[in-house]
Amino acid sequence: MDSFKKIIIEEITKAEIRDMISNENQKLIKSRDFQKKVKELSAKVIEELYKILWTRKGFWSDSISK
Repeated sequence: MDSFKKIIIEEITKAEIRDMISNENQKLIKSRDFQKKVKELSAKVIEELYKILWTRKGFWSDSISK
């Protein structure tokens, strides 16, 4: 087991592992599917916020007008 760890440590450094993970994350973030899902989720969140603010307008609108 120790020799296996030694081989891995010699072959791959922490910086290389961070770079590999970072590169994969960047690929994911730049993908069209990810961007499409983010847009859909953002639209749903804004729509839900608007609905909540509209239905509870009486609660917050009075404090603004004063």
